[in-house]
Amino acid sequence: MLDADRFDALTSRIATSVPRRAALGAGLTSLLVWVGRDDAAARKKRRKRKKKTCAAGQTKCGKTCADLATNSANCANCGTSCGGNACINGVCECRAPLVCPSECGCALIVGGAIACTGDITTTACEENEDCPLRSVCRQTGGGLFCSEPCPA
Repeated sequence: MLDADRFDALTSRIATSVPRRAALGAGLTSLLVWVGRDDAAARKKRRKRKKKTCAAGQTKCGKTCADLATNSANCANCGTSCGGNACINGVCECRAPLVCPSECGCALIVGGAIACTGDITTTACEENEDCPLRSVCRQTGGGLFCSEPCPA
């Protein structure tokens, strides 16, 4: 241990060999480097915690992003499977093993596929994408019209 006299002698020698401004500058530089490292570590930690978002037109379904208009495992809603059949504008194609809900039926739609659809609406269409999600474009005696969505 240093007694008071020895401590004073040591600090006097250091003070006379290093100018105060240089010592202060070195201390501030060390402090800024230390703070900068801490700040970089905090930024890295925040980036890891940042939730990943889905691209436009996609929805987060569990840990993946899905286009609910075309994804046959998440057709119109997360977890709604088309049983291996295609998903067309959020409507499952109507082929075995898929059975349409009782409120809906299989109908020929634009593009030649057969899909589970509800009643016809008064909304005219030319393509399936012209209809709202969960609705498809159907041929009727009066032209092409969007269907009512089937219950999910």
